[in-house]
Amino acid sequence: MDSTTSMSITSLLQNGVPVVESTLLQKQPNLPNEFLWPHKDLVSFHTQEELQEPLIDLKGFMEGDEVATARAVEFVKDACLNHGVFQVINHGVDQDIINAAHQETDAFFKLPSEKKLRGKRKPGEAYGHSGAHAERFSSRLPWKETLSFEYHNNDDSKLVVVDYFKSAFGEDFEHSGSVYQRYCEAMKTLSLALFELLGMSLGGTV
Repeated sequence: MDSTTSMSITSLLQNGVPVVESTLLQKQPNLPNEFLWPHKDLVSFHTQEELQEPLIDLKGFMEGDEVATARAVEFVKDACLNHGVFQVINHGVDQDIINAAHQETDAFFKLPSEKKLRGKRKPGEAYGHSGAHAERFSSRLPWKETLSFEYHNNDDSKLVVVDYFKSAFGEDFEHSGSVYQRYCEAMKTLSLALFELLGMSLGGTV
């Protein structure tokens, strides 16, 4: 691959900041140097152990069952002390909301680069689209794109996620913003419930 082709495929300069288009990169016969990693940093798929994280059922806790809540508290405490991570089931988040968020994510990353770059992350900012973190690093770039946006509900009347998508990507992204807004609201409710369980596992009361 000649240098001209490599540069046009792997990076686009936007105001002097390189933005990597990973979907095109995956189709190339040769790997650009920016994406090469030292062998010592690579992890063999065959030597990795499968993570056996605890699975905690929140159904009883979410319904106010005291016995189930006490059991969940003990499971959370044990998971934090011995694993540092756990998964939850029966968490109360509508599956339709989860599916819609996944669909919007898949659709976004399949968009042409010029549409995704409308909201590219700028140096020093935490939100926006980023290809392989190329705005921060010039070597050992990860093979991924990310999309980050802010959510808060300091003002219940303001749809901050919807407004962000419309301002960053255009009016035609209002639906995407609405889906992510609902997803964030559901995740906040779940997060507060998990913080309550964590507090109880530390000996606190609610």
